[in-house]
Amino acid sequence: MTAPRPSDEAPLASTGRRLAMPLALSALFFVIAAAICPFIGPTTIDMHTALFGPAGNNDMLILMTARLPRIVLAAMTGAALALAGAGFQAMLRNPLADPYTLGIAAGGSLGAVVAIRSGVEVSAIGTLLYTLGVSPLPAAAFAGCLLSVGLVYFVASGRGQLPTTTMVLAGVIISYFISAIILFLLYWRADFVDAFQIMRWTVGSLDVTGFGPVWRAAIFFAIGSALLLALARPLNLLATGEALAHSRGVSVRRVKQLVFLGASIVTAAVISLSGPIGFIGIIVPHAVRMMFGADHRLVMPCSLLGGAGFLIICDTVCRTVMAPLELPVGVLTALLGGPFFIWLLRREKRQSFR
Repeated sequence: MTAPRPSDEAPLASTGRRLAMPLALSALFFVIAAAICPFIGPTTIDMHTALFGPAGNNDMLILMTARLPRIVLAAMTGAALALAGAGFQAMLRNPLADPYTLGIAAGGSLGAVVAIRSGVEVSAIGTLLYTLGVSPLPAAAFAGCLLSVGLVYFVASGRGQLPTTTMVLAGVIISYFISAIILFLLYWRADFVDAFQIMRWTVGSLDVTGFGPVWRAAIFFAIGSALLLALARPLNLLATGEALAHSRGVSVRRVKQLVFLGASIVTAAVISLSGPIGFIGIIVPHAVRMMFGADHRLVMPCSLLGGAGFLIICDTVCRTVMAPLELPVGVLTALLGGPFFIWLLRREKRQSFR
């Protein structure tokens, strides 16, 4: 066997170096956020006591039962929504696409609202689910996400094709339709307790105690994330156009199906616990592209790491800025994402006239 020629090794080495630095910076951002933020909050805890003090001390209890599960959920939610947004934007070749564009978040909201209004948590079905170690509200939200995904795919697909324009329109229409159903359920004989719970869930929150539900969602998150990350190279070819990608051996329809499946799985997994937290799927992937370029071998993993760190920081701000009150993290991401979305629209408009 002959050794590779230097001319063959150089491009590989150059590509490796080009990918390594952005990945290292993204990982460093995530590690710093995950290491510092658990010790920031309305209740001050001592790092040494919490980590190395006697078992069962107050600082350790706060860290292990309240702060760390929340940090893990924030990291998983931010990573999932950012990665799904990057995947949808590449698949649809639409810079404004994210999990909300295709109605996934609306479906999760509908499932949760139906569960709240029907009182499923105190019903026989809810008792059975609790016996199996599953909370009825996240289970209903997950089922709602899958239902909306199925509807969008059913409406958009046909004749062996999966046209991107039709998929976006189907997602928008189904989102509006589901939102109308949610408003009807909220208006129709909803008492104050149900209305407050619905409102709090639909703005998005990371209020979780314990690791149990987080680990169950992490299984689906890991499966969907692995699928999306494995599609980085085909997405690079798809970004050049469907005809060119097909000429280079890419099964365009299969890639779209797999991206749609992977992004839907990770979105459903986290929305079932956190509620619909908006704009992460737009802010983070575009920030990554502006810093590191449009190569999806960078965009996908850096969006995952950047989204995780970004939402950890946002949730920490929400826990502390109005203490002892807590601001739902979905409010902060919307306040940040609205201006960013407007700036992105104006940027796309300026580029279209060049």
